[in-house]
Amino acid sequence: MSIAVTCPKCRGKFELPRHPGERPIRCPLGGHFLQVPSHDSSDTGIQIGNSLQGVPVEDPDKPPHRPAPPRSPFPVQPLVIVLLGVLLLLLALSGSFNLWFLANPRGHFHGAEEARRAEELARQQAEQAKIAAQQAQFLEQQAKQREATLQQRVRELERQVEGLKMELDEAKGK
Repeated sequence: MSIAVTCPKCRGKFELPRHPGERPIRCPLGGHFLQVPSHDSSDTGIQIGNSLQGVPVEDPDKPPHRPAPPRSPFPVQPLVIVLLGVLLLLLALSGSFNLWFLANPRGHFHGAEEARRAEELARQQAEQAKIAAQQAQFLEQQAKQREATLQQRVRELERQVEGLKMELDEAKGK
């Protein structure tokens, strides 16, 4: 006697030649796994026809889900490697600086004396430029005063010329 089964996920109806027992079966229409309940009329009551509702189950071939192992909260090993690299770099730099400092015969930086001389020369040149600017400003003021005086003298002479022209015209007219 065949058993009519309805898939609870895709609602597909199909028939089984015999009851599979406790073993899950795959729905031929939707591919879902389901468990067929036992066909015992005493605990299911009155049934119309010979159709059973399947119960969905997980894929029996699929391995159970295992949570991933917890990760370390902070990657310590790469940090230690980086710190050691930085320390070695600092050690190499400090060693080379110490060698340079010990090899320096005068005990100070080369060129410091030349820099002081150049700075003093620049200071002197700046002072000379300041004095020259003050002298140029003074000479410019004097030139403006002379120009104003000469313009005033030119106006006076023009007035005198006009006066002499008038006297000459009067003398000719008499």
